[in-house]
Amino acid sequence: MHSNLFPKKEVKLLEKKNKTSRYFIEGEKALVLGDLEKAYFYLQRSLELSPEEPAINYKIAEVLVRSEQAQKALPYAEKATFSDPENKYYALMVAEIYTDLNQPLKAAEILDRLTADGENNQQYNLDLASIYLNAGEFDKALVVLDRAEDFFGVREPFTVQKQRIYLRKK
Repeated sequence: MHSNLFPKKEVKLLEKKNKTSRYFIEGEKALVLGDLEKAYFYLQRSLELSPEEPAINYKIAEVLVRSEQAQKALPYAEKATFSDPENKYYALMVAEIYTDLNQPLKAAEILDRLTADGENNQQYNLDLASIYLNAGEFDKALVVLDRAEDFFGVREPFTVQKQRIYLRKK
């Protein structure tokens, strides 16, 4: 790269982007290898350079969840979801954190949003029904199981869950 070809501002921006990527990749490698401290260090360095990047926030949340620091992970996961609301993995991370924090109905809200949108995320209906069942929200669990049956057809796991609900309700 010849400095006369690119304005200084563009070169600085490109250098920052490359540095961000290098730190992110190092963080990813450390995460895959199970070195959570090292992963956190590199991902934090990446985040310092690009604080609004949802993927970096998501990965930091993942590191913190795996380090059993769900409360600390929540703001990062929420920021990722806010920055990219279409990414279901970010939303699922927030739901997982709420579950870890023993706030199942907040997790259920997220899963309900994911599954209510039609065909895309119907596989989460059983998880959602299970959360509602454990929280004693039987009517909501029945609605979700009906939605699952509408999508997948009548299946034994749905029928069994519905029977359990009816038995509990009566």
